[in-house]
Amino acid sequence: MKAEIFKKEIQQGRIPPVCLLYGEETLLIREMIDLIRNKLSRGGDPSMGHEVFYGAESDASAIMQSAGTVPLFGGTKLVIVKEMDRMPDSEKERFLKYIKDPVRETCLVMTCAKPDMRKRFFAQIQKQWPSIRFYHPYDEEQTGKWIRSFLRQQGYRIEDEAVHFLMDAHGRELQVLKNELQKLMLYKGTPGEIALSDVTEVSGHSREFNSFELADAACDKDLEKALKILSRLVEDGTPPLLILSALASKFRKIWMGKELEKQGLTEHEILRRLNIRFQEKRFLRQLHGFQEEEIARHYLQIASLDESIKSGSGRHQIWIETMIHHICRRPADVSCS
Repeated sequence: MKAEIFKKEIQQGRIPPVCLLYGEETLLIREMIDLIRNKLSRGGDPSMGHEVFYGAESDASAIMQSAGTVPLFGGTKLVIVKEMDRMPDSEKERFLKYIKDPVRETCLVMTCAKPDMRKRFFAQIQKQWPSIRFYHPYDEEQTGKWIRSFLRQQGYRIEDEAVHFLMDAHGRELQVLKNELQKLMLYKGTPGEIALSDVTEVSGHSREFNSFELADAACDKDLEKALKILSRLVEDGTPPLLILSALASKFRKIWMGKELEKQGLTEHEILRRLNIRFQEKRFLRQLHGFQEEEIARHYLQIASLDESIKSGSGRHQIWIETMIHHICRRPADVSCS
């Protein structure tokens, strides 16, 4: 069963007596447990009426005794067993009896990272009860949907470019992104739209210059200004990966503009489709200032440099300076080189 389907089942009150939640994305597992807990509490205190065990520390009899105890005041009891894959096989064998015939007044939730579905215990769970994998990493589209959904639940909207910047700067690990989104909501104060400028501000960039001003200067092919901004950003301690993510975001938008241009859209339609509401003429100059092969070449160069920085090799500032020189080359410069 897919996680989205299981979530709808829980929201509709169809809670199974046994389920296995597993995978690398622990944030989604915790959120699913919270959903089950809140649904079972029926508006009461969700911290009441549940017990937590750990597979490596608890024996099967203690867990079965807890799961077999009917709640004193009715309702459904929640029993959570974390790290179920670390329970000794002998204890799992004893536990199988309960898995096959559980107490219906209890919801037993087991979690772990990598269950071996070839073994009898996990194979029986998978055969009889919901077994949901929460995997990491999400691809870019799924991560973007998760960001928008998380903010929508809190009453916020977010610009597309801000979403791309968050993923470029912080990756696709949901717990890391959740922390950044919570910072953004605190910064905004009240629900509304989160803009790209909000993200760069919260990221702690220089107030005089930020990485997006560097990206704009480079795509204007203003070498002197771009190098000046880069020098100030380095001096202020701006992480090189944030600088690269701003450049990648800018070239992604220019590439999208090229694609829309090929589809026959007018400049006004391109600006509207890309949600560009200020400095429209500047963006159009940048759009017409690069050929498609240039955009592809620069984007690959950014990606390669990103990998090099993450591997901890090289002198980052010199590499970024060299890349900016390449981006700022004009046709006359290329023909003379």
